[in-house]
Amino acid sequence: MTVIFALVLSTVAMFMFSRVIENMNDSYYSGYATDTSKTVANVIDANLFLEVKNEVDRIYKASPTHVTSEEWGSDEWNSYMAQFKEVENSESFQLLREQLRKVQDINKNNKDGSKVEIDCVYLCYVDLETTDFVYVCDGAYGDDACPPGCIDILQEVNRPLLDDPSIGFPAYITNTEEYGWLVTAGVAVYTDNDAENGKLIGYALTDISMEEVRQSQNNNILRLLIYLVIAMVVFTVIGILIIRHTIIKPVKQLSAATKEFAEKNDRGNTAVFSTLDIKTKDEIAELAESMKKMEAELNSNSAEMDSMNDRLEATQSVAQELNKLANKDSLTGVRNKTSYANRISKLDARIARGEKPEFGVLMVDMNGLKKINDSYGHNVGDAAIVRLCNIVCGVFVHSPVFRIGGDEFVAILQGEDYKNSGKLIEEINNKLDAIWKNEHLEPSERVTAAVGYSEYAPESDFGYAEVFKRADRSMYDRKREMYETMNL
Repeated sequence: MTVIFALVLSTVAMFMFSRVIENMNDSYYSGYATDTSKTVANVIDANLFLEVKNEVDRIYKASPTHVTSEEWGSDEWNSYMAQFKEVENSESFQLLREQLRKVQDINKNNKDGSKVEIDCVYLCYVDLETTDFVYVCDGAYGDDACPPGCIDILQEVNRPLLDDPSIGFPAYITNTEEYGWLVTAGVAVYTDNDAENGKLIGYALTDISMEEVRQSQNNNILRLLIYLVIAMVVFTVIGILIIRHTIIKPVKQLSAATKEFAEKNDRGNTAVFSTLDIKTKDEIAELAESMKKMEAELNSNSAEMDSMNDRLEATQSVAQELNKLANKDSLTGVRNKTSYANRISKLDARIARGEKPEFGVLMVDMNGLKKINDSYGHNVGDAAIVRLCNIVCGVFVHSPVFRIGGDEFVAILQGEDYKNSGKLIEEINNKLDAIWKNEHLEPSERVTAAVGYSEYAPESDFGYAEVFKRADRSMYDRKREMYETMNL
């Protein structure tokens, strides 16, 4: 029984030790993957990334079908990927991949000279509408590299970035038949490598193989376990021969208590060691007292930690809900007036610092909402507002859209949308005209709206307000024209 007790105790100790070592390794390589991704995000040419990403996204959105990497090698997958061959052969893609491989190769060495099994570093983006994970450029060598346009399914652990794209891919570990143990981490990449003022392009990610680490860890633990078992058996036999008659009974008691304690699931409410009655007045008695104190402290600390965790979770939950309510419009899901005011403040602050940001203000005001509400009810009116919002968001996909009134929306055009503002405004007007002319739709579905637009002029505008006033005036001129010509 003493030998069995020693083996059980050593097994529990080794299990705890193995978990500690495993957690330390996971933490180290998770940090390594995160740091490597940060290096990629800081070193990579953001404009080159944006150029290749826009070309991939253009083909991806134009493709009638999307085939994921789960069908790798199939005729459908090969046909889908053939659309991106021109991107893969482009000079911009080759330059971008060369930059990735330089970072990838440099980071394969630890500070102590040992090797890190970096599978690859790569760039991607997530389509927030389809939640597809789309590869832009993979630094891996050989046939294992995912080509541009390759699609993966966004894993459940990464879905929080759909609500907050800036959080990226916090390090996580997977174990699959194809890749084995793998740690993955990714960070957001912004235009001009500026997270505060730049626009999010996509993500830099790193995959590190944990197969050799896991194997080495298991071998060392097994070897240490064998040594520990041998030592425990030897010392147990010697101890039995020397003090057999003085420790058998208390050791049995401690053994039974230890087993019971190990089987307890509720660590914060145990009463195992406190029931022991050992009065041998030797080290075993002292050990029993120490176990009682440990158990009491564990119960106390566990209860306190449970209470703190409950309070923390409740506080975090309330904070998250308040943040969502503060910045999101409940009807349409786009940004609300609070978020709009924050964006205006940031733009005005940049202008006050002497910067000359390129942006335009697009005003969209729905026509005939009161008539729809009066004729069909507010539920139908709300549906019409949502329909108009979806049209605006579908055209200006690269710009933030805000609902600032019942049927009023503002889109602040920057980046690609700013450069293509004329074409995009023509597109939204054409869509609205087509809906109005579609007599097959119900009257409540024939959504029309007036659109007005103005751009920031650094030479004459003192702030955002001047740009907004021009856009608002342009919108009302358009509304007046529509009421005269369309008999609204």
